[in-house]
Amino acid sequence: MILTNAVFCKGQWSFPFNSSLTKIEPFYNYQNQETGKVSMMYQRGPFPYVNMQKFQSHVVELPYGKVIH
Repeated sequence: MILTNAVFCKGQWSFPFNSSLTKIEPFYNYQNQETGKVSMMYQRGPFPYVNMQKFQSHVVELPYGKVIH
């Protein structure tokens, strides 16, 4: 069995990325081997973040869509 998932959405980030700060950088797999080059976006802000040591992961929540104040 092959399970795949893809999402396509024409929405907007709540806080858009500045395209002039986007750079092509290497992307690494779980074995720390470079698997290709990808566009890396950059943004600073007070976003919810957690370091999940159990899974050796970092998670950040980036708002998408209309911001409700």
